[in-house]
Amino acid sequence: MLDAFTPSKEEKNDLLADAAGENVYAECAEDFILPDYLPEIRKLVRVDALPVSTGHFVGSEEVEWAGQVRYTLLYTDSEGKLASVPLHTDYSYRVAHSGTPLSIVYHECVEGLWCRPAGPRKVSIRCRICAKPHLYTESEGQKPLSLLLPEGVTPEALPYSTQRARVTSLLSDEYNEDTVFEWEGKKADTLQVMSKDAAVYIEGLRAEKGKVLCRGSLHLSLLVSDGASLFPQSRRLPFEVELSEEGVLSGDSLLAEGYVRSIECDLADSESGAVLTVSPAYVIMAEAWRNEPLTLYTDAYAAGYSLTLSSKVKSSLCFVGAARNSFTVSGETAAHGEAGARVPLSAKLLPGAVTLSLSGNQVVVSGECKASVLLECREGEGAGCVEEESFLFPFRLSLTMPEALYDTDEVEFVLRPLFASAKQEKGQLSVVGEMSLSARALRRESISVPEKIDAEPLPQEQKKEIRIYYPTPKDSLWSVGKRYNMPLAALIAANDMPKELLAEADNTKSLDGMAWLLVRAV
Repeated sequence: MLDAFTPSKEEKNDLLADAAGENVYAECAEDFILPDYLPEIRKLVRVDALPVSTGHFVGSEEVEWAGQVRYTLLYTDSEGKLASVPLHTDYSYRVAHSGTPLSIVYHECVEGLWCRPAGPRKVSIRCRICAKPHLYTESEGQKPLSLLLPEGVTPEALPYSTQRARVTSLLSDEYNEDTVFEWEGKKADTLQVMSKDAAVYIEGLRAEKGKVLCRGSLHLSLLVSDGASLFPQSRRLPFEVELSEEGVLSGDSLLAEGYVRSIECDLADSESGAVLTVSPAYVIMAEAWRNEPLTLYTDAYAAGYSLTLSSKVKSSLCFVGAARNSFTVSGETAAHGEAGARVPLSAKLLPGAVTLSLSGNQVVVSGECKASVLLECREGEGAGCVEEESFLFPFRLSLTMPEALYDTDEVEFVLRPLFASAKQEKGQLSVVGEMSLSARALRRESISVPEKIDAEPLPQEQKKEIRIYYPTPKDSLWSVGKRYNMPLAALIAANDMPKELLAEADNTKSLDGMAWLLVRAV
């Protein structure tokens, strides 16, 4: 018990700090010239964007991320037929830091996308990437008190027990999930993949010592053309992967996101028809969180010395909890034309501006979602043409956290669309889809700890002074010991008090029943 008030020189009391934490944006703007073998642009239908991080470089003063935005441009030609072309551009962003980051976590998404034709074969695309980087480092919580005092001075220190967060980041290798589509009687050279999209959903996580087991599914969506008609294809591909990292412990709280890096398509002929092999590549980024006990010392005195403390406020991050789930969202708008005249081919969900609110242990994310639907005209003058229709609808999602949250808690969430489908009937165009939401909460605690201590020896006559002290209701063993510069162990022994009281010396209950105390500075 004496150790609680006698700080060890070797005690580890570092704190978790985040050198980033704020959103960072990368703007990409470029004009593209279509090759001559592609038809000219009559009307833009839709452009999709997939940000693919190629990694990060840790420098002495900043961390730099780089990547590539991969576009799929859908447009109609002079005959109203759908055409597709892949394009790409590079992006990068930087975050300053001090110290060496121990764990790097980041999430990237497309926040804004604008496209317009600038000529029959020229198109201008502007994309805004929103990144949420975190550079977790260890900062010194407190210098050992023995290093702040002259040699031979043994301090009595008032401990403050709290918790510090620990995070381990994990990045998997690149995985591939191959799947095959077949069309009987078709020839491979008559088919073309017009658009391809995939999203990763994490369904289950488990932490074991040194590894994270991840179970999920990859949702794949394709739009294929045979020159005469378009037909959508979709498939769910389950997976189980293992991520290894020494810092992970069994029982850690986990968060993970999956990111598609590429979707390779290969068309070939078989004896029965055309075969399309699709190979999406993806990576998993995970975070393993836990709390560890932390003891800092907020006050000190030493027998025979007058101590002057200069304190500094330190900030400690504590892990509160994490949660994740998937949600069904839906919206509808008035349809143009009769049912059957326009047939939905594919649908995408694009979350817009969202707001975060906290209510008890609930994390609530609400806002508007843009539904983008590709439709094929089957009747009338525009038969065979493809057009896009989009509309906004509201959504509200709620996650349950392990404990109640404060308004001052630092809550971060990742909202990602997974897949969607559309239908048109009874004068309504409706979209139903799935979105995943994950969130983690940290709590910041400010603690004032000694940064510098000046020690002056007391006069000899003061050291030998003996007094009777009558404690007040606000007194504790600690306050009396500090007032009279008396070691706690000596104060307890001089007044025949049980040694067990030392564990709660800073509590007023430690003096319950004591009408007076014998105090003596030694």
